[in-house]
Amino acid sequence: MIDVARIENKVPPSIPKPLICFDEWNVWDAGRAKGEEGAEEKYVVFVSILSCILLNFLLSFPHTQTQNNVNKLISRYTLSDALAVSTYLQIFIRQSMHLGMCNIAQSINVISPLLTHPSDPSTPLLKQTTYYPLYLFSRFMRGKTLAVHLRAPEYQGSMTEAKAPDGLSYDWVKGRMGMPWLGICAVVGQGSEEEAEPELELGKDGKGKYACLAVTNLHETRDFAVELDVGGEGLKGKQVKVYRVGGDGLGYQATNTWEKRPVGIKESVWEGQEGEFVFPRASLTLLRWRV
Repeated sequence: MIDVARIENKVPPSIPKPLICFDEWNVWDAGRAKGEEGAEEKYVVFVSILSCILLNFLLSFPHTQTQNNVNKLISRYTLSDALAVSTYLQIFIRQSMHLGMCNIAQSINVISPLLTHPSDPSTPLLKQTTYYPLYLFSRFMRGKTLAVHLRAPEYQGSMTEAKAPDGLSYDWVKGRMGMPWLGICAVVGQGSEEEAEPELELGKDGKGKYACLAVTNLHETRDFAVELDVGGEGLKGKQVKVYRVGGDGLGYQATNTWEKRPVGIKESVWEGQEGEFVFPRASLTLLRWRV
C-alpha cells in the first residue's frame, strides 16, 4: 500500500519510505472481555477521564459488586494466547526493517499481560501467560535481525470455522501463504556486562556477542525435533541457554490465576550434543549462545 501511494503521488525515490507504526496490537477475545460491557476502549476512556472525579463514588459501592464489574472487563489469557503473542513478536523481528514502532494495548489491566489485585493493592501483580513472551523478547531479542530459513510441517486443516467480523471465513489465508506449525526469528546482539568473559570476542562497547533464536511450536499435541544449521554448522559443543514458556504437557487452555500459575519461564542448558533440538508442543523456546 505504501508503494502504491508513492507511485500514485509521484514521490521521488530520494525521499525515504516511511516506516509502519502498528498501534494497539494484542490478542483480544471479545467473548471473554466484551466491548459492549465496558471492556477495552470503553473502560480505558472511562478510567482516564472520570477516575479522579468518581473515585470516592465508586468506593461507596459494595465490594462484591465492584469486583464483579471489574472482572467483566478483564481478559484472562491462556497459553494459546501467549503463543499468539510470541508469533506477533516474531513477525515484528522478521519485518523490523519496515517497522518504526509497535505498541501493545494495554500495559496493565483490562486486556494487558499484567493485572493488579481487585481488592488488595499490596498483592504482587498477576503475570498472565502473555507476559512471558513479552519479557523474553524485551530482554534478549535485541540487536541485528538474522535471516532465518525454516522447513517444517504445515497446518492442513480447514479454517472455515474461524469467522471474520463480516462473516467471511479465513480459508483465503491458506491460499496466500504457508502456515507452518513452527514460528521462528533470530537476532545477534550484545550481552550484558556480567556476561562478558575474557576469552569472548567483544563488541565495540566491551560486551560479549550473543545469538538468540526464538521458536514457537503452535501444535498442541506434537513435539518437533529440529536440526539447527547455524552458518553451516550445528551447535554441538556450544553451551546453549534455554528459556521455555509452555510445554510440559500444558494444553492451550492453561491459565494463570491468583491461586495457581502453571505458565512461566523454565531455564535450562543444552550442550548441543544430540544434534537436534526438540521443541515441545504448545511452547515458546528461546535459545541463546555466545558467538
